[in-house]
Amino acid sequence: MTKPRPKWTILHTAIAGFVVLAIGGLVLSAFEVYEDCAYICKNTGSRKGYRQWFFGAETGRWYHESELEEFMRANYSTQLQEDWVSYMGTGKNVFGVSMSFGHERPGPIMHADSERLDTYVRSLDDAGKKSLYELFSSGDESRIRSEVEKILLFPDDGE
Repeated sequence: MTKPRPKWTILHTAIAGFVVLAIGGLVLSAFEVYEDCAYICKNTGSRKGYRQWFFGAETGRWYHESELEEFMRANYSTQLQEDWVSYMGTGKNVFGVSMSFGHERPGPIMHADSERLDTYVRSLDDAGKKSLYELFSSGDESRIRSEVEKILLFPDDGE
C-alpha cells in the first residue's frame, strides 16, 4: 500500500507563490524597459525630453522654451539655430531602478538652471539678449563659462 501524498496547504501555496514572484521580480529587474531622455540647446538653454519605451513608443514629451529662445524666435528667427545635446539618457527597469546612463557633454550652459537663466535673460535689454545668444552659439567655452558663472550669481525671482 502506498502512502497518500500530502495535500497542498495554504502555507505551501503561499511559499510557492512567493518563490514565483521572487524569480519573476529578478527576471524583470534585469531588463531595461524604458529610458528617460533629456536635451538642452547649447545656444539658448531651452530643454526638452521624453520617455522611450523598449517597444519603441515615446511618452511624456515635454519642452521648456527658454526666454532667450523666445526672444530670438520673435526678433531674429532667421538667425536662430538650435544645437541640441543630450544631458540625460537613463535606462530603468520595471521597478524604476536606473540600469544605464548615457549622455553627451552640453558644456557650461548645463549648470545654469532654467529658472535662473530665464530670470537673467529677462533682466537684459534686447541688445544684451542678442549678445548672450551670440556668445552661447559661438562655442567659446571659456567665455561661456564666465557668463554662466555670472548667471549663477544672479539673484533669482524668489530672492
